[in-house]
Order: sequence, then structure tokens, then C-alpha cells
Amino acid sequence: MTEETKAIQEETDAVIRKEKRRALSPFKKLLRVVNEDFRPRLVKYQQQNVLFGDRNSYSKQIQMRHLCE
Repeated sequence: MTEETKAIQEETDAVIRKEKRRALSPFKKLLRVVNEDFRPRLVKYQQQNVLFGDRNSYSKQIQMRHLCE
């Protein structure tokens, strides 16, 4: 739990709590996009780079051989 989340939970005034949540929302959305979209793409990119080796691309046969190993 982050410090911001703790501060929101500890706030007693509902209006202030709602304002704090609204201010934090864009950051949470961005973090969710990074974790759900960009991180899997990075993993896929890194796996493809392993297959590429010193080449610029790879053929389907090379990819299939690597998966069968």
C-alpha cells in the first residue's frame, strides 16, 4: 500500500478523500497500462531479440526450432 493510499484511507472528510482519489486516478491508470500492456510487450521483445541473435530478423523455421528446443 502506498503512502498516498494510506493518506486517502486515513482522511475523515469524504469530500477531501474523493478529491485525493480523483487526483491519484490518472497515475493509477498509467501504472495499469504499463503493467498490462507495455510489460508483456517488453518480454515478447526480449524473447525475439534472443531469437534474432546477430541477425536483423528471423524466419518461421528458426522460431519453430527454438520453441522445440
